[in-house]
Amino acid sequence: MNTQRPTSHPLLWHAQLILAVILWGIYHPLTQVLRGHFSPFILTFARPFFAALSLVAITWASKKKEKVQAKDFLLLAILGVLGMIYPSYATAFGVRMTSSINSSLLINTNPLWIVLLAAIVLKEPITRRKAAGILLALTGVLILFLARNHGSLDSLIRSDYFIGNCILLSGAVSLAAYTILLAPLLKKYSSLTINLYTFSFSALMLLPVGLGLSEFSTIGRISLPSWLGLICLGVFCTGLNFVLFAASLKHFPVSTAASYKLLIPVFSSLFAVIWLGEQFTLWILVALVLSISGIFFIQRKTARSTLPPVEL
Repeated sequence: MNTQRPTSHPLLWHAQLILAVILWGIYHPLTQVLRGHFSPFILTFARPFFAALSLVAITWASKKKEKVQAKDFLLLAILGVLGMIYPSYATAFGVRMTSSINSSLLINTNPLWIVLLAAIVLKEPITRRKAAGILLALTGVLILFLARNHGSLDSLIRSDYFIGNCILLSGAVSLAAYTILLAPLLKKYSSLTINLYTFSFSALMLLPVGLGLSEFSTIGRISLPSWLGLICLGVFCTGLNFVLFAASLKHFPVSTAASYKLLIPVFSSLFAVIWLGEQFTLWILVALVLSISGIFFIQRKTARSTLPPVEL
């Protein structure tokens, strides 16, 4: 069981959550850069593998290893499938049968599915303020989609894209289910411990697949900068952001924390401007303002300012 520490400023919880979202925003353009050097499988495997290694190092250095009950191992393995393996493959295969623009929108419907599942499973009420804030932030995401798709929704309803779109949506739902199942476990263990086991199980499940497909045969020819990018993808854009987001669920309702995820496509666009040379447009600024406004609208009344902070 994790123990509580002295109370810290509530703004720290918001800062941790925003940092997690920024790291998720870095993930998408970084993956786009690395796709030219690594296969989809290697990119999928590297995330839990390097994340698990980093969390093992942190756990060893902190000397605060928690004992996990045997009955929870199966649930942790399921979390690995729902939160890491299936969404990664859903994105990789779904985008082949639809457009990358559709992918950016459909995967980022994840916060909406979290809100709906939290209301059904965790009995978190969907208040008018929460619904309005989420719709406002989602409007920002939709504006980004329309701006990139020349103001058209045709790609979402094209019959030849239907299967790919459904696969991408299933990945978003899978991530939502992961978040809902994660919440009860956080009452027993720290987010560091949960993600350590989740990533370890994910890497172990993927390892025999990679060996069977000889996916590791070419990695020796990869340049050092590409390796550093891959490690960054696993350590920071997976390990650190998952731990920070899970820790935020100790201080906020699940649906409230999920609303921050609506900032992911905005940050992805900003980093794409910096790294990929994409053009910064007025629509990115509008989307950022709407997303932040919606999240602020939600947070005004729903932040749990009375909860003491708990260990990551």
